[in-house]
Amino acid sequence: CEPCTEPIPLCTDGEFLTVDLNTTDSCCPRYYCVCEPNLCPTPLLNCAEDMNLVKKNVSGQCCPIWHCECSCEKLVMPTCEVVQEDF
Repeated sequence: CEPCTEPIPLCTDGEFLTVDLNTTDSCCPRYYCVCEPNLCPTPLLNCAEDMNLVKKNVSGQCCPIWHCECSCEKLVMPTCEVVQEDF
């Protein structure tokens, strides 16, 4: 066997390292990271009373991002009417 050139991946939060079972009999087995949402850290945010904890899933990332969001009703933006005055 020659030294393996493919690096072993570094897994991020919520992922664990596993080996491709089809490559275990070769000199250089192939490793990859698998997402396991149960391994994601629990959110540490404490939102204010008028805020809700909201989860946002990010493409390509195993664990979601958490943030606080206003729990107010949807606010209606006022609209202004342009009035042309004759002088």
